Amino acid sequence: MFVHRPLQESNREIRLVRIVGSEFPLNLLANPAKKISLQLQHASLNDDNLSYAAVSYTWGSTAHLEEIEINGAPFFVHDNLHDALLQFRQDGVDSWLWVDAICIQQSDDVEKAWQLMIMRQIFSSANMVHLWLGRGCAESDMAMDFVSRVGPKAQACDAASLALYSYEQGQELLADIKNIVYARDAGFSTDVGSKLGTFLYDLISENDLSPDPWRESLLINGLKNILCRDYWHRVWIIQEVTLAQEAVVIVGGKKVPLDIFDAVFVSIWHGRKLGLRYLRPEWRRFGWHLGGTLYDIKSLDIRRQLRYKSAETTSVRLLNILWDNGSAAHRPFYTATDPRDIFFGLLGILPEQERHNIRADYSKTFVEVFTEVARELISDGDEGRHRFHLDFCVPGEIDSPLPTWVPDWRDIGMHGVQTWNVSSGQFWAAGRHTQPTSARRSKVGHGRILSRFGCLVDMVTDVMQPPQWFQANPGFPSSIRDPDAWCRSICRFMQLGRDSGPAEDYIWRTVSFGELERTVLNPHRHEAYPNGSLGLCRKVMRVEHMDAASLPEDEDAFARSTPLFRNMGFDPRVPVFSDEQLATLAHRWREYTGSVARNRTLFKTAKGMLGLGHVGVQIGDVLTLIWGVEAPIVLRERDGGGFYFRGDAYVDGIMRGEFLMTEPAQEEFYIY
Repeated sequence: MFVHRPLQESNREIRLVRIVGSEFPLNLLANPAKKISLQLQHASLNDDNLSYAAVSYTWGSTAHLEEIEINGAPFFVHDNLHDALLQFRQDGVDSWLWVDAICIQQSDDVEKAWQLMIMRQIFSSANMVHLWLGRGCAESDMAMDFVSRVGPKAQACDAASLALYSYEQGQELLADIKNIVYARDAGFSTDVGSKLGTFLYDLISENDLSPDPWRESLLINGLKNILCRDYWHRVWIIQEVTLAQEAVVIVGGKKVPLDIFDAVFVSIWHGRKLGLRYLRPEWRRFGWHLGGTLYDIKSLDIRRQLRYKSAETTSVRLLNILWDNGSAAHRPFYTATDPRDIFFGLLGILPEQERHNIRADYSKTFVEVFTEVARELISDGDEGRHRFHLDFCVPGEIDSPLPTWVPDWRDIGMHGVQTWNVSSGQFWAAGRHTQPTSARRSKVGHGRILSRFGCLVDMVTDVMQPPQWFQANPGFPSSIRDPDAWCRSICRFMQLGRDSGPAEDYIWRTVSFGELERTVLNPHRHEAYPNGSLGLCRKVMRVEHMDAASLPEDEDAFARSTPLFRNMGFDPRVPVFSDEQLATLAHRWREYTGSVARNRTLFKTAKGMLGLGHVGVQIGDVLTLIWGVEAPIVLRERDGGGFYFRGDAYVDGIMRGEFLMTEPAQEEFYIY
């Protein structure tokens, strides 16, 4: 069995391998199954003349191992790496290669730790990075051939920059393409329009990207096949792709430069987002069956961000990688076989300060690592480096190995943050009250304990039975099974009478994090709402029957102004709603409001306050304000002292610092 010789850390040594016989690939045709043989040598990153390529891949299943030879001695590798080495040998790859499973002694945690700390240099110094996505098939071959054909044109017009376009830039490009459509339809010169606009026009005209509904598109299936592979959510590839100076995507026997690959896929996805398919009837099915978030791939997003923006003003922060409020696109956001690698596998692309504070140490358990990272993020939030505070955390189970205030990053990587935090910068319940300097210097506690200063507000005295939730797909956020029944249960919990009026508006504010009408209109609009907004809100949330013909003019105008109205395909030119349309709009409204309040339920307090907290809040829990946190925090007293974290909450009447006007006494909370 091959035995690794020790590396010299002081000399920044690495191991490199070369495939024996790859310089004569024709000789292998007679015996393609011949055992892979590698030559291994030590090298130093201090050597200015060092030349090698790095291999980025997934380890794959550990159920079956393949035997190879290293310097004449047997060695075992996983199936996927074996497939890659076979393909490289067939392609005549004769350069020195850095392959983590071979070049790092995996049984030596000390070596793994310091090699991991120089991963930034290993991948950024490589002449080429081979991105091995796995074996090919007929569909993936077709997709790779398509990318190779249209990719050079996409790269020539800098199509990848579409991913960073502002709304205004997108509208300018859309207008440009409309001009091209009009010119082509009128038989004018084909020179009309920008280079990028012309490319997108030609791309969207590709028949195989707009398949008939009764015909399966091999190209679409091939694109999905490539993007749904495990490769894209392996946490290690985020830094491997980001750091690569030059890279090539390899699927089976097909390969294409990464920059060309990215330019084509960005063009397809952002062509869909621009609404180009609405410019011509034959384009309506452009990108049919390609999920809207399927190309939201963290490694490529970060690589693009760093390449198109100034390195002086752009840095990749751990929080930006780990925290995702979106829906997973038929695959996780990130995964790691060893949960500690969720952080250790990103150290190569983090700013110096974050790399310094989070060290690779495999002697620590995943609980210790997860806790240290959460504490570091909260400490950085205290210092104003980002907005991560305690209200971002989803409360953990009390009997979990993790402290209740520490996010389970494994779950977030699989599904995203499915319970949204209350505040997105619009509240300041205690957000303008900073933690004492001594608390910030002490790194906010130690071990499993989080130390936070704040004040007591109230105690929970009643909790509404939460609605039933269901998930259509494990990767999708849960939804309320019956939003109408949920709204009726709110009316019963609040003991609402038959007559509605402004006195109840605080209830509907609470279930929608403060502004029901804004969430339904558009969260980014700040102009005054139509006069009929609140009146219609009450009717909708009370599940009242509404007669379309007698709907007041201002309420009708408000309903027509909502994105829900447009998204449901209603024709704004039709002067009157039908009863069926109005009932459908109201149901969707309640459904949307329920999604905003996902995994939450109402509670009442001893002082008569109404709040919306995480499912699991109990009678006897205490309501607090924690300095520096924008939303109130619910805690539960712990036997033996201290508290358990039970999540953030919207509490009507104290979201904008009103309770602080009472000058409450400061307390220190020890949260376990």
